[in-house]
Amino acid sequence: MFHIRRPRRGIFFFLVPLLIITLSACSGKPSSSVPAAPDEVLVPEHPGTEVLETDTAQVDISNIKEGYFSACYLGSASKVKLQLTGPDAITYTYDMPLDKSWDTFPFTAGNGAYTLMLYELLEEGTDQYFCSLAEELDVELRDELLPFLYPNQFVNFDKDTEAVAVAKELTADCEAPIDEIRAVYQFATTEISYDTQKAATVTSGYLPDIDETLHTKTGICFDYAALMTCMLRSLGIPTKLQIGFSGEIKHAWISTYLEGSGWADNIIRFDGTGWAMMDPTFASEMGTKEAADYIGDGENYTLQYSR
Repeated sequence: MFHIRRPRRGIFFFLVPLLIITLSACSGKPSSSVPAAPDEVLVPEHPGTEVLETDTAQVDISNIKEGYFSACYLGSASKVKLQLTGPDAITYTYDMPLDKSWDTFPFTAGNGAYTLMLYELLEEGTDQYFCSLAEELDVELRDELLPFLYPNQFVNFDKDTEAVAVAKELTADCEAPIDEIRAVYQFATTEISYDTQKAATVTSGYLPDIDETLHTKTGICFDYAALMTCMLRSLGIPTKLQIGFSGEIKHAWISTYLEGSGWADNIIRFDGTGWAMMDPTFASEMGTKEAADYIGDGENYTLQYSR
């Protein structure tokens, strides 16, 4: 049914009802050290040196060591889902673009065994998908922080993204990464306003447009988090876009990594010298004390995914 440009493992083809978890509106230290800040924005590539192929798709796994793979759907199905399950047993489900363009997906669980599955909708108006690709991947990253430095489908940017230039300008006089984080955080929480109408009408499968958020100066939690993640990653600061719940509300926030301190998990409130946990949405919309009281020690937050 499909071809792989390397020795392959067990592959199968079957009909399944696909359970999809989608996003609506709203620790510990890795063993590696922080990679050196890049001179230029890290940009995913798909050189084609190691590719999984089917009649309808290509999955380029040439850059596994860099923390990501790329995929392109070439068929005619009206819906295509890519699922990736890592050593943490969390399954990430992505909508594949249908315009024959390449998209990038991270190995967020670090080193270990991953299962990659591609599902194509069998018939319009049903929830029946068939598995057109299934592959086991052994992932050994060059550095465990790399998945949180590259762009991907949820945090989509490149060297020409305007937010990248803004981040560079904001931090031109900063002497240390912690100062850069403070500058970007301050910008996001003071310049971007929460869009209640968008939150009420956003549909399943929504993905942020980072420069649109920058231009409109409005967005939902997902937009806040993607903007900050883009800006910090472009500066060489490992950043996770976190997706889960705040209370019973679907929510997105960020977590950053600093050498010597590790990950500031869940949310972060920067007081000038240290971290208490970074939620740009609440920090933007609530007064400092009110936001701090709600954020507290993170008990109001439940993490599902890191992107």
